[in-house]
Amino acid sequence: EEATIGVLDIFGFESFAENSFEQLCINFCNESLQQQFNRYIFKLEQKEYEREGIMWEFIEFPDNQDILDLIDKKRTGILAILNDQCSLPKCTDSTFAARIYNVCSPDERFDASTLQRARGRFTVRHYAGPVEYGTESFLEKNKDELPKEASELLASSSCSFVRMLAVGMAGVPPQRGGGGPPTPPRGRGGISRASSSLLRPTVGAQFSKQLVTLRERVERTTPHYIRCLKTNDDILPNTFRPNVIVDQLRSGGVLEAVRVSRVGYPQRYPHGDFVGRYRCLAARTVDEARKLRRKNVCELLVRTLVRRFLSEQSATGSPRGGSDSGKGLLSVGVQIGQSKVFLQRRAFTKLEDARSALMERAAVRIQATARAFQCRTEYEIALASIIVMQCSIRRMLACRYVLAVRVHRSAERIQATFRRFSAETWFDATVFVARWVQKLYRGRRARILFSYLKYDSKARIIQRAWWGHIAGRTVSERRASIILIQCAVRCRVARKQRRILRISARDTSNIASERNQLRNQMSIVKRELEEAKLRSEELERFKRENFDAERNRVQIENEKKKQLEETLRLREEEMKQIAAEQNRFRREDAEKRELEKAKVRLREEKIEDISAERNQLQRELDAVRRELEKTQARLAELLRSREEELEDINAEQQQRRSEISVMKRELEETKLSRKKVIKDAATERDQLRSQ
Repeated sequence: EEATIGVLDIFGFESFAENSFEQLCINFCNESLQQQFNRYIFKLEQKEYEREGIMWEFIEFPDNQDILDLIDKKRTGILAILNDQCSLPKCTDSTFAARIYNVCSPDERFDASTLQRARGRFTVRHYAGPVEYGTESFLEKNKDELPKEASELLASSSCSFVRMLAVGMAGVPPQRGGGGPPTPPRGRGGISRASSSLLRPTVGAQFSKQLVTLRERVERTTPHYIRCLKTNDDILPNTFRPNVIVDQLRSGGVLEAVRVSRVGYPQRYPHGDFVGRYRCLAARTVDEARKLRRKNVCELLVRTLVRRFLSEQSATGSPRGGSDSGKGLLSVGVQIGQSKVFLQRRAFTKLEDARSALMERAAVRIQATARAFQCRTEYEIALASIIVMQCSIRRMLACRYVLAVRVHRSAERIQATFRRFSAETWFDATVFVARWVQKLYRGRRARILFSYLKYDSKARIIQRAWWGHIAGRTVSERRASIILIQCAVRCRVARKQRRILRISARDTSNIASERNQLRNQMSIVKRELEEAKLRSEELERFKRENFDAERNRVQIENEKKKQLEETLRLREEEMKQIAAEQNRFRREDAEKRELEKAKVRLREEKIEDISAERNQLQRELDAVRRELEKTQARLAELLRSREEELEDINAEQQQRRSEISVMKRELEETKLSRKKVIKDAATERDQLRSQ
């Protein structure tokens, strides 16, 4: 099938003061398309949940099938009743109204009060709100018949195109002649096809059929919905009326769609976008995961945030939903899909609140830093300006003083001029020396401070790298030792269990007990046979003397003998018929003795093998212990070397600190010497002034 793109401009929901057949059809179309829209939105949600592989439950969404059944159900729908009324003769709007009152009154979506029944009106409770319809002209608008005179006029036209239109609109064949009145063809029974309302489809039937076709076509496509909203009813620019917008959203079903979406997981972010947006809430965890090059950074971030929320809930006393497993995620309202993270409203609110609070704290910190920098800059500028002003004022005062001296000592002009020249020369030299000393002192102090800071930063970098290297190597060595010890212990436990099982299965004590039991049974059988022989000989000896007296005894003995033989037979069957016959019994006894000897030898050999294997395992365990002791010794030696290196580093730091203290003392001595020079210069200046 060829791919197509179509644009469908659907009707808007209409509710006027007077609503008729047109408004019913338009609102029926809106109801049908709204049902398709709700089902499509729910299907998209379901497909996305299944594609992402998350756990979800069925979401109840509004279904307006009862309204559609009220309007278009066969035999009981309003349109079906209207079509039936149009097909029957002598039906009016009043009969149509009475019919729908009788049929549709039990429906919850249908309402007709006593006043409405008297005026021929009824109310349908649509999804956008109740609408009152009037039944006036329903039948006429549903039939949509042309006047007979117009049909005959078109059919009698001499233009073939006009006659074809007449055939298409009224089903009347065009006349071939000139201008006489048309004679429409008759159907069966002499009824005209053009005048038969039974054979002509009604407007409601055509509308329902076209609506079904439209819905089937829309369901075969992938629709994208655009909702157009008017900001006001007066069509004025820059005018926004919230009530009008809310009514349009409610009538368009947008609010219901939003409610269905918010019941599930309305907020969804791809894994990268989620990490980029909420990384600030667990920056340390995300950075560690990225350093370790883990692929499940998003899942790790989600579980960290869920554990934080659950801990906050437990701290506030609210019931916890479980651990940070699947139940914990569901209790907080978060699910992780194949490519997206799904958030419920409460989880999204918590995340946004936490992110906003963090951003607010960061903004306050940035503002404080910026304001501090601004104030510091203004202070430095003000300080520099004050120093310049002080220098200017002092210079001005000095100039005034010099002028005063010139006035007072005008009589001694030459002497004053010389003294003034000398004083100015000395003053310039003093200023030059002072500036030069200040420059040297400040430069030296800055270089010392810079070198100290540079040395301190390098020392910190070296210490950090060295401690990191030591810690990493120590961890790796301890991990290898622990793994080796675990392997040895587990091997020892497994071998011990195997040895116990073998010993229990092949224990010589069990074999000896079985052998002794067999020997005891054989001795018992032999004694019983000997007793039976003795009794038979006694019977033969005393047979002649007390035949009658002993006959019963013989019978009893025979019975006992039979019982004994039966017992022996059973025991012979249990012992694999060892004592079936007396002659075979001895031979089999000898064979069994040889077999027992062979079994004993075999078990002794196996016991020797087991003991050898135990000795081998003991030797291996001793070797593992020796290796462990060597590893511990190496670790102790490594720790001692590290401690010695730390002591050397501390000694170097102490030496550096002593050098810095010496530099500080030199700086103080330089400062004192500079003060002394300045003091001497001031003394000489005072002397010059006094002269």
